[in-house]
Order: sequence, then C-alpha cells, then structure tokens
Amino acid sequence: MSTPHDPSEDRSSERPQDPSQPSYPAYPSTPHPEDTPGYGGSGNPGSPGNPDYYAGYGYAEQPAYGQARGTGKVQPMEAVSWAFGTVIRNWVLWILGAVAVGVVVMGTSALVDLAFGGLSGGGVQGGFGYQVAQVLMALLTSALMVFVYHGALRQVDRKKIGFGDFTDNVNFGPAFALTVVLQVVSSVVFAIIAMPLFLAGNPVAENQLASTDEALAALGAVFAGLAVLLVVAVLVAPLTTFMVWFVIDRKATFSGGIVAGFRAGLRNYGRLLAFNLVAGVVVGFAAVLTLGLALIVLGPVLLLAQAMLYRQAAGGLLPEPVR
Repeated sequence: MSTPHDPSEDRSSERPQDPSQPSYPAYPSTPHPEDTPGYGGSGNPGSPGNPDYYAGYGYAEQPAYGQARGTGKVQPMEAVSWAFGTVIRNWVLWILGAVAVGVVVMGTSALVDLAFGGLSGGGVQGGFGYQVAQVLMALLTSALMVFVYHGALRQVDRKKIGFGDFTDNVNFGPAFALTVVLQVVSSVVFAIIAMPLFLAGNPVAENQLASTDEALAALGAVFAGLAVLLVVAVLVAPLTTFMVWFVIDRKATFSGGIVAGFRAGLRNYGRLLAFNLVAGVVVGFAAVLTLGLALIVLGPVLLLAQAMLYRQAAGGLLPEPVR
C-alpha cells in the first residue's frame, strides 16, 4: 500500500485523468545520504567527526593530549601548578633523571678540578689548560640543556614521555649556537660592568688595604658591584628567556628566535619579572632549609614551568587541563 504524499512512487493510475491536461512522468526517487549507516561519523571523510576532516588546516598534527592554545599571555600560577603535578606523576623521569644529570655534571667538574690540581690546593687552576677545560665544560653543559629543554617541550605535548623523547628529532644546531651566543654576550656585558672593580688604582686589585676601614670600604664596593650585576641580570632575564625555546620548538630560526623571544618577553615583562623574583626567593629559602635537597624537585618544576610559560606566550599547544 502506498504511503500518502510520497513523491517517490507513481500514483498516476490512482488519479482521474483529464484529457485536457498534459500527462507528466512520475517524480524519480533521490538518494538520502543522511539515512545511510555511518553518516557523520568517522567513516565519512567529509565529516567533522573524521580525524582527517581538518587535515587541510594543519589540525591533524595536533596530539591527542593538548587541545587548548596559549593566548600570548603567561599564566605563572597555572604553569607552576601543572609543572609540579607533572613532576610528581612522572617522578622516575624528572626527579631521578635530575639526580642523574646532577651527579654527572658535578662528577665531571670534580674530575676536571682534580686533573688540574684543584682538589689538592695547587695553583694550576689559573693556567691556560684549566681555563680551556672550563670552557669545554660550559659548552657540554649548554649542549646537555638543549636536550633537556627539548624533553620538557615533549612533556608539554604528551602526558607520558620516555628518555628517548629527549633525543628524538632535536633542533640541536641552531639551538646550541643561540645558547652559546647568549652566554658569550651576557658574559661580556657583565665583564664590562665589573671591570671597574679590577682596574689599576682599585685598592682591591692592588692589594693596598692599609687599615680595617679601607678593607671594609673595599669589600662594600665589591658587594655593590655584585648587586649591580644581579639587578642587571634580573631585569634582562625576561627579555631573553624564551629565545632558545622558540628555536628548540622549531617555531623560529636562529635570528628569528631572538626577535620572537624578545617580543614575547617584552609582552609579558611584568609577570615574568615577578615570577623570577618570587621563584628565586622561594627556591633559595627551600635550598637553604633542606641543604639543597629541595632542588631535586624544584629544579624540574621550574624547568617545566618555563616550558609551559613559553607555550603560553607563543600561543602554542597546551595540555588539556590548562586554559
């Protein structure tokens, strides 16, 4: 029996024919894709439910862990909260890993000192060989930190990572070069600021301290110079913090990382400055009270927090809980 008002069936025989009116063929039936199984689901490449639907816009590369994006503004409290929870959940990787790295770095430094007479009280430490060894140690430490920063960014991308994520597809060359350049520039600037303390005519440099008052005055000058260096370092840090992160994250080239990092730091200067000051005070007190043991946890927390702050400032992908 025919369904009323169904245009897909020919009911011309059921209607009386008027010879004065023309006869039209029946309206053909049309397919209805919405009635087919799986329409709108993952099996339809034209559906938003399909992971490939947004592939043309680059969204197919988004990791499952991380759908939110940074707004360009840093949120220090959210970054620290996420970092602390992540370190606790992945304590084998971050806490034990930090201990292992610390042992390797300090052990290597001790071996260098021992090789040049540092532990025996000799005077070889000021020689050319010792200075070359110290430069090599600084370069090795900078290279190691590139891999550590890379692993921190992978932790932002995924809930669980392994030791292999620290060395997989690292943008090492440009990141290492920029790290070394920043260290050299900062060393030169600080040397220029500290140079008056060691120029000829300075009583400290010439060892011409005839009285206790002169010694105290010279010591005060030294501490004043160190205070100036510390203030300069604190004020400049927010402008340079993100430069290497941009390069490691492959969001900028060597020169582009300098520009992008400066802009991101300048845009968030106040918050980054406050974060650095508070973090420095908290970590300093915790290290003193625990004889340095707190650094085993606080070191990785600060590292991951900095990675999160970078992603927030750069507008990059963030872990889902962080908004």
